[in-house]
Parts: sequence; C-alpha cells; structure tokens
Amino acid sequence: MCGTEFEKEDVPKGWLYESNKCSIACNKSTIEPKNTDLIDIEEFLEELRQKEPVAVDFDGVIVVCYDGHWRGADYVGDYYAENRPKWNLQRLIDNGYRVIIYTCRSKLEPVEKILFKHNVPYHHINENPYQPYTISEKKVYAKWYIDDRNPHHKGLTEAVDKILGEGDEV
Repeated sequence: MCGTEFEKEDVPKGWLYESNKCSIACNKSTIEPKNTDLIDIEEFLEELRQKEPVAVDFDGVIVVCYDGHWRGADYVGDYYAENRPKWNLQRLIDNGYRVIIYTCRSKLEPVEKILFKHNVPYHHINENPYQPYTISEKKVYAKWYIDDRNPHHKGLTEAVDKILGEGDEV
C-alpha cells in the first residue's frame, strides 16, 4: 500500500477514488473490467492474474537519470517525456499486459507522486501479487524487464514495440 494521501479533488477524472488515502494509484481504465454494470470480482481477479507481467524501471525509464549515477533517495529526475511513459505503458495495458513499476528506492512516495502527476498507468509498484510461490519475493517476477541499465536498451518505445511484436526481434 502506498500510504500517499490524496484529496478527492486532486484525483484526475477517470481514476478510482475510494477514500482520502489510496492503496494503489491506478488509472480506472487500466484495471476496470469491460462490463461495468455487474462485476464478478473472482472473474475479474482471475483475468488480472492471467495477464503477463512487464516490469518497468522507474529511474532512467520513467524519470531521467541524467548521468547514470544514484543521487540519493530524495532526488527524483524530471519526467522522461521523450520516453512517453504514459502512452507506452497504456499500450501495454491495452494489449493485455500487467505493468509493474520497479525501483530500488526505499521511499515510494516520490515515485507515486510522479506517476500520479503525469497520469502514468500501472498496476503495482515493487510487487507482483500473483508471483509464483516458488520464486523469491526479493525480486519482482515478470516476463519482461524494461531497464535503462540493459546494454541493449534504446528507449521505452522500442522496448514496448518489441514486447508487442511491432519492432525488431528481442
């Protein structure tokens, strides 16, 4: 749970709002079932469980990591507009993937604030609640990892294109 406090008037249109304290800041369109009249919660959760997870690094992919060096937990780079995180992560979600933001940061509040401010869609931060029990919880399990530290990383758009089968082979 994020523990970040939001007032109802601060929540962008289309976002879930249950109280003045959110557990996960998730864009409603990314997690809501197609038929909103009647929700079978078990069916909805099973549908979410079956989505393949994609882990997306925060520093260097969603926010700029200017020189590749860690500057401390309180420092957060600027939103990486050139990488188009909002558009690219929504593409993954629209194509049936579950997006997990991962970071080595111990404080998640700055991460949540940037994601919220820029309306970046995601399902979880630093956790995969559907992680196989045989896999350590020390690392978030995902089918794909998008990380600027990957020597072949050329940007978020190219990585998403590859996952969606629209780019060069991985």
